[in-house]
Amino acid sequence: MESKNTVFDETGQLFDEIWRGFRHEDYQRHQVEGLKRSPIPIPLEWYKDKVCLDGGCGGGRYLRYMASAGAREVHGIDAGNTKFARETTKDYGDRVVIKNASVLDIPYEDETFDFVHCAGVLHHTANPRKGFSELVRVLKKDGVVIISVYGRQDIFRRIILALAHFLSHILPLSFAFKILKLIYSDPEKIYNIAETIYVPVRTTHRQQEIIDWFEEEGLSEIKRLKTAWEPYSYLGGLIKGEGFLKFMAEKA
Repeated sequence: MESKNTVFDETGQLFDEIWRGFRHEDYQRHQVEGLKRSPIPIPLEWYKDKVCLDGGCGGGRYLRYMASAGAREVHGIDAGNTKFARETTKDYGDRVVIKNASVLDIPYEDETFDFVHCAGVLHHTANPRKGFSELVRVLKKDGVVIISVYGRQDIFRRIILALAHFLSHILPLSFAFKILKLIYSDPEKIYNIAETIYVPVRTTHRQQEIIDWFEEEGLSEIKRLKTAWEPYSYLGGLIKGEGFLKFMAEKA
């Protein structure tokens, strides 16, 4: 397991600080907007009596979604302070279980869950491939897994990210928040910019790389899902990134 003062701890501390920068109503808007931008394409009735996991549950929006759809148990793990997710899911009592844990060392037995979900988390870990193997390990046979990671980015975004990384060393997050709030009223934009600049690890991946992960784990029915962040394209597609890579598959 990742030890103290590692990527796990630094990432958790960062997101704790970002969440604290939101007013309650703005935080709730962020939860709703995030679900709209990257929905789970599974019929609500499918969740009935299922046991589900959200790896990197953040503020708990997907936990609440699955619990409201009738899942028997919904479990969440996260590197950050789990109080935000607990507040979001408090109406569902002990049907929702939340733990402070890493996707690199998931604290559950093999083949525990019918559904495993992990949105925008693996690319913030020290070993995304190992994290994916852990997600598959705890998935039951015939279960469904959905993950999403940052795709390879075009040259313009690489330059922007390099500048953002430079800024993170000279501009404290608290000061950056004050500036961002003067410029933007949308908490989703504030969150995305703060995360881009300050997150300790931010890997990007090619579509074929992710398909290879799925095939190496013996998964079937592999398909890429649409999100609000489709492949970026400039100059008529001459310079193009791969967008947000979201994939779904079944465990044979």
